[in-house]
Amino acid sequence: MRKLQFLFIFALCALGMQGVEVETTAGGLLSKVTDLNITSLTVTGSLDARDFMFISRKLDKLTTVDLSAATIVEYDGVREPLVNGQILFPANEIPQLSFFGKKLTSVVLPSSLKSIGMAAFSGCRDLKSITFPSKLTTIGSYAFNGSGLENLTVPSSVTLIGKGAFSRCEQLTKLISRAAVIDNYAFLGCTKLEDVTIEGALQQVGISAFNGCQALTTIAFRNATKVQLIGAEAFVLSGLQTFDMKKMAALTEIGDYAFLNLKDIESLTIPANVSFIGTRAMMGMTGLTKIYAKPETPPALGEAVWEGVDQKSVELLVNVDDYRSAEQWKEFLIYDAILLGDVNGDGRVNVSDITALINRILGIPDTFIEKAGDVLADGRINVSDVAALINIILAGDEIVIHNAAAVNTDDFVSIDNFTIAPDEVKTIDIKLSNQTDYAAMQFDLMLPDGLTVVNKSVTATSRSAEHSIISMDKANAYRIIAYSMENNVFNGNEGPVLRIKVKATEELAPDAQITIDNVIFATEKSSTFYAAATNTQVSNTTTAVDDILAANDRVYTRGGMLVIETTEAGVAQLVQMNGMVQDLQVAEGHNEFEVTSGFVIVRLNGKSYKLAVK
Repeated sequence: MRKLQFLFIFALCALGMQGVEVETTAGGLLSKVTDLNITSLTVTGSLDARDFMFISRKLDKLTTVDLSAATIVEYDGVREPLVNGQILFPANEIPQLSFFGKKLTSVVLPSSLKSIGMAAFSGCRDLKSITFPSKLTTIGSYAFNGSGLENLTVPSSVTLIGKGAFSRCEQLTKLISRAAVIDNYAFLGCTKLEDVTIEGALQQVGISAFNGCQALTTIAFRNATKVQLIGAEAFVLSGLQTFDMKKMAALTEIGDYAFLNLKDIESLTIPANVSFIGTRAMMGMTGLTKIYAKPETPPALGEAVWEGVDQKSVELLVNVDDYRSAEQWKEFLIYDAILLGDVNGDGRVNVSDITALINRILGIPDTFIEKAGDVLADGRINVSDVAALINIILAGDEIVIHNAAAVNTDDFVSIDNFTIAPDEVKTIDIKLSNQTDYAAMQFDLMLPDGLTVVNKSVTATSRSAEHSIISMDKANAYRIIAYSMENNVFNGNEGPVLRIKVKATEELAPDAQITIDNVIFATEKSSTFYAAATNTQVSNTTTAVDDILAANDRVYTRGGMLVIETTEAGVAQLVQMNGMVQDLQVAEGHNEFEVTSGFVIVRLNGKSYKLAVK
């Protein structure tokens, strides 16, 4: 009998240890949870600060918490402050210290959550990951300090990553942030953090934000145009080897000691609007060989900005002569940095410079470097400089050279697969698929042997009726530029934007390919976007059934993905350069596959396609 009683009691205890699901109203959790040893808690209904204080003070064994169906309501503790003297606890906020130091392994946050309070999950060393709801706007000070997070994605709804929010998260290796502000000490001491991507419209990097991130060698900025401040000691004791400030058009200040002792960085670009660089901001950067200073007025400097740097061996590229007499600046090896035609100062000469030059002529405010825009060096900026700039672009880099810039848009230029017989002349559509409105574009059309353009026959469509079209032939390759002297945007977002006549000869291979590469778009404000290459399959026969079927297939790459479009389901074979062969299950219509970068061969419906995956 005693044995049965023991087993019954053990079963009850085990049931309690498995967790509790409760529906409650604000302040009522205490009465719903009677077993203080539970490890799992799921709550529906409403909660307020009193319930979180109950969790904080009484439920010490919690490992999993699910609040996805709960709502946090406001609590006014005017009669009895609950924690740290705080009286008013806002709705949709997890109060400070709620889960401090708990052995949590899993947390599901309320879908309506807007804020996470100070140190709410600080010290939760077993918490490896967390998903933030789409309405979250604030991650409070030290919210996850010292937690066990390994991978972190901060959504674009977040305007503030608070002071020390993820500091000393020693297992954190990867960060994707779309937050507007990364506050002071936000990631201080994250010693294993090695992969950081900033995708959102970041405005500020706070004091010591990445201090001590020893594994961090670079930061990928997908959008840096709104960054205004790099705070003091922001990257001290990090492992940065490169740091790209080229597109930080709004940056005005670099704080004291910001890049102290980052000896592996070889070059820096100081954006045009920087007005102050703090004391010893670049002290000990002994690897520096080149600085490109874009400001038209030399920025004011704190004390000994480049202490320990052999400035006489470092090239300083400038747009104005004032640097030659400015204190500290004049110690560098100074050269004129003007790249003729680089009107917007991004280090490249392309169609975006055409739109910036046109804006200057039209009197529309835009980034503009006067010396670079006066292409004819006659002291005047006018349409003649536009013509001269176009000639520079057309006659510039060898067409076979791919763009140095990384792809930063999913928009693309393409041609549908087609068949053509020897001696046949065919008009083909060049299509533009775009989510962003563009005023100009350029690209290189690589033609296979046996296919030529007839009489430079690149013409406009209704989408480009207000644009001028210019092209240059270079040994079976065409560089094409479309622009508007009024910077009008292309009409619509899908369909043919240009047309071109091509003629085939007997030399055209049965499985030939056209490549559209080096694709650059420019907005009316001269923002630059780089698109992935696309490929078009061209067949010189229409007689065989298999060839007719294959003509409806399309195999190309975009944004690092292999894309297969086909009219019937089947199996494609992927052959990589290392010899590995993989079968791909292909559905009817559009298919995308993630593959390793490099050259690959795809076999589909009896045809082979050789592609370069970037």
